[in-house]
Amino acid sequence: MSVKRNNANRATANRSESTEDHLERIQELVDQKGYARVADIAASLDLSRSAVSNMVRRLARAGS
Repeated sequence: MSVKRNNANRATANRSESTEDHLERIQELVDQKGYARVADIAASLDLSRSAVSNMVRRLARAGS
């Protein structure tokens, strides 16, 4: 297995359930609307906009 694939597998294994929920909802919104706003993600996950904003920032840093 290549190093790149190992890193990708580790990154997936290290994702929390919350992270996965965010990523799945973002994908669903993008598929439906063509974009995913923090406010839309927060409303659909019943979270505060600041909590979603923090998660989006972490995802961006991680390259997800």
